[in-house]
Amino acid sequence: ESERGRKRVAPKGKEGTREGVDEMEAARKVEKRREQNREAQRRFRQRLKAGAAAMSEQLSMELLKAQHFQQQVKAMGIQTAPFQPAAAQAALPATLDAFTTAHAGAALLQRPQSAGRDA
Repeated sequence: ESERGRKRVAPKGKEGTREGVDEMEAARKVEKRREQNREAQRRFRQRLKAGAAAMSEQLSMELLKAQHFQQQVKAMGIQTAPFQPAAAQAALPATLDAFTTAHAGAALLQRPQSAGRDA
């Protein structure tokens, strides 16, 4: 029996023949491949979630570092211009692309809403 509870049987009229056995073997291979694909998708989703979480954590840490540095500079009484270095401005499009990609990846992680679909 397969994992879905269906019994594998040779096509009608081919029971006990080599052709029937070959078709049953092909069906087993297809089901095994489907299971491997489901497992690969599950692992991919886990890696994607972990990567998004790591990126979020890294961005939070960088923000805290920048805020801490600004507080230190302010405590020393140094007058500074607002924090807008040219490098940060140049990196803005790439940063926006990264967030867009992360958002699209998060959308992929959402379960399909259609009923009866194997996700």
